[in-house]
Amino acid sequence: MIYILCDEINSGKSTFVLGLSKKLAQDGLCIGGWTTPPHIERETKVGHDFVAINDGIMDEPIPYTRPHPFDNSFQWKKYFFSKSAFKKARLLNFNCDLFIVDEIGPLELDDKQGFFQMINKFVEIPQNTLLVLRKGLYKSIPEIIGNAEHALFSLESKEQLANEIINIHPQKVSDTFHT
Repeated sequence: MIYILCDEINSGKSTFVLGLSKKLAQDGLCIGGWTTPPHIERETKVGHDFVAINDGIMDEPIPYTRPHPFDNSFQWKKYFFSKSAFKKARLLNFNCDLFIVDEIGPLELDDKQGFFQMINKFVEIPQNTLLVLRKGLYKSIPEIIGNAEHALFSLESKEQLANEIINIHPQKVSDTFHT
């Protein structure tokens, strides 16, 4: 099953997914993938970090997007992206209870760069995946995931999304997730 969390830019999708993934990993689910929480400097969001998740263990954040060049980055339109993040993503364990893809955007959907190859990989492997994207990009998803079983959620229905994911292996999870 592919769970799709789709909402506005800067609505809190990545923050929610980071909290959910920590909770699920603490409760014994094998979590893999990545999340891209906001990077804050002087109380202002200036990009995103990349946090790899392997077998429920979260790596330290590394720069993912910034409005300026940084080590091992490349420019796409007005943003700079980390080559290291894409390399780390390719090395993640796909054999887990839930694989998190937070997030894909125009880099992948319009130009087939970035995490695009990863999208094809998780669609081919029958597993539970949480895919995060901004509103307006969902229209591109059906052509990518084809006939794969999927369910669409917004942050308004985040409790329902969390409970459905928890029900993947309810015996492993102690309680529902509340934010």
